[in-house]
Amino acid sequence: MNQDKLEKLYHQLREYVQNDQKDLAEKIWFQIKSFLDKDPLGTKNKNSLLLGPVSINEYKLVKFFLQKKISPVIYDEDKDNLLHIAVSSADWWYEQQTLREEIGEDSYPTDFTQLLEDNYKIIQLLLEAGVKVNERNKQNKLPIDYTSSQKVYDLLKSYLDKELAEQNDSSD
Repeated sequence: MNQDKLEKLYHQLREYVQNDQKDLAEKIWFQIKSFLDKDPLGTKNKNSLLLGPVSINEYKLVKFFLQKKISPVIYDEDKDNLLHIAVSSADWWYEQQTLREEIGEDSYPTDFTQLLEDNYKIIQLLLEAGVKVNERNKQNKLPIDYTSSQKVYDLLKSYLDKELAEQNDSSD
């Protein structure tokens, strides 16, 4: 199988996963996995699926790969490492939270809450899957310390738990 065929399979897989066509996704995955297992350069492909970047918005695809014990290369549109984005935005949120508390304001815009939820999901999936976050990414950016990532994960979790509890209380 050549690289072009592999890329076509990858795009089919992406479509099937996004559309919840699990049986078709599993069939395509089997073909891709067979190729990756035979790949003489397989050492790099088995740890990271290098067929193409996974977009920040492709949560289902990220979850699919992590369930298959594959650490996808996750980027946003600017090709930055997603875990770095999640950690940076969580740090930024923490600073904003501190400022808001100082001025007595405690509400957050809906789109910002959604950003936090997305980042929380990604960090949770990556950490639960045992993804190594201390390694430099393709652009040779500085590694992200696992300990700080865990702190960010805990921080986001506590915030989202509180946020969801408040939403549930207000809907009762």
